Amino acid sequence: MIRDDIELTTRHPSGVGFVPAHCQRGSLLGLHELTVLVHGYNVSEWQATDKWLTTAGNLRTLNGVPKGTVHLARFYWPGDHPWTARSKLSYFRKLPVAAEAGWSLATLLASSVRANDRLEIQFVGHSLGCKVVLEAAARLHGNTRVDVRNVLLMAAAVPEGLCETPRLYHVRTAATQSVLWSREDKTLRRVFRIGQLVARRFGEPPPGRNRQAVGLTGGPRFNGRWDRRPRCNLDHKDYWVKDAAIREISMVLGALPARVVDENQPLTHEPDEWKANERTTDRVHNIRFRSS
Repeated sequence: MIRDDIELTTRHPSGVGFVPAHCQRGSLLGLHELTVLVHGYNVSEWQATDKWLTTAGNLRTLNGVPKGTVHLARFYWPGDHPWTARSKLSYFRKLPVAAEAGWSLATLLASSVRANDRLEIQFVGHSLGCKVVLEAAARLHGNTRVDVRNVLLMAAAVPEGLCETPRLYHVRTAATQSVLWSREDKTLRRVFRIGQLVARRFGEPPPGRNRQAVGLTGGPRFNGRWDRRPRCNLDHKDYWVKDAAIREISMVLGALPARVVDENQPLTHEPDEWKANERTTDRVHNIRFRSS
């Protein structure tokens, strides 16, 4: 059974600004496993929620189902701005915010584990949310109470050079780490390097010669950084809802073992019987109203 009744956030209630990570819905206390979903840059809370409602519904209707209860937590971080024009042009300012969100998320997860207990964590990130994931996993590396079992990066807006020795993300911080990448990603192919160039002028670490996005190349390829690097043909906005991404997320959850996944066949879906609960639906509508 998949439960997605936990919401974590570092977003200020006003929609602008950063607050320490905390639960805004549900609780982490007493959990022994958790899969955390992290959205990307220039995504509002209601936009992320809309995508994740579809993700959860698609995961529930797969033929393969995870054993026992799987807990999904949605992590919202301030990667956007209520003003559309400002939000689109603020990429270089959001990289340090993504790093801080990852640190704060790691602190929250570590503090939620009771003495003499353990928590197994799986992270699924998209776009600049992959930087949040890498930072959180790095902060949790070596923690005796939190075990990062899986990391899945989708359309990762992270330079592949930063994942090479001796740079920022070269250390393996999870038992299994995978990247889902696509050469059809127009966002990463056309504007990513421009955004990174501006960001470096404001203090972002240089990636060396390999400056293309991990989500565009699947790299680095030759240093064993990734356990799996499946290629897909998705555009940047297609992740979270398309079959190729649902397959990979389901493997993280244990619903579809890697050995039985046929990437050439569409997933079989049954009628979606799951409905968003009233509280979630109301909150999404309220967020839309405030953002309009």
